[in-house]
Amino acid sequence: MKWLGLWLLMSLGGHYALHLSWWIAIPASGVLTLVVEAVWNNVFGLHAPAPSSVGTAERAFVMGNAEARRGRHGEAVAYYDQAALADARSASLWFNRGNSLRALGRFGEAVESYDRALPLYLGDPAAASCWYNRGLALVAAGQLGEALGSLDKALGIEPEAVDILADKGAVLAKMGNHEEALRTFDAVLKAQPNNAHIAFNKAKLLGEMGRADESFEWITRAMSMDPKLAETLTQGK
Repeated sequence: MKWLGLWLLMSLGGHYALHLSWWIAIPASGVLTLVVEAVWNNVFGLHAPAPSSVGTAERAFVMGNAEARRGRHGEAVAYYDQAALADARSASLWFNRGNSLRALGRFGEAVESYDRALPLYLGDPAAASCWYNRGLALVAAGQLGEALGSLDKALGIEPEAVDILADKGAVLAKMGNHEEALRTFDAVLKAQPNNAHIAFNKAKLLGEMGRADESFEWITRAMSMDPKLAETLTQGK
């Protein structure tokens, strides 16, 4: 019965590969390996040895991804390091490693990992995500100027990425560049008129700029977009 289950799961591998690939950055050649690895884990138990056809680097990469999805980022980094020792030429490897390091609060190391990934994208627009996450790591490390540069690089690849634009606005506001931050928030609200989070950020920014009436108007709008916002703000005090 186990072998029948194994055959069925492997026969479905191609069908599910595209659905699996969005969970975490995986090279095209590694998606099927992820399916095979998952099958072996389910049939023979977690961390059971995979078939010899699965290379050392690829198998360590897959196991790192599995640990990252479980939220076990320390273990994920250890697997990614194993993979890098065998083959360090994968942008996805360094990108995922950076994400796990960022989740662990190791922001400097995360930036270094993203920097290893970026030259390996070779024009792939997926580099936008790497620039974006690099920017978020730099924000968390308090390096706002460099973070802004990273976010701009990401927007240069994906100029209509609203999430990146919103975070750029937040960085500009933290840097005291109020007018540019306001223009950035307005651009986000043009694309997403009912974004309560950005409406609240705009209200806060207007208050810092001494524009009290407009600030009150926008906090009212934000709370009408999301009735739970008032409760959230109250709990935060």
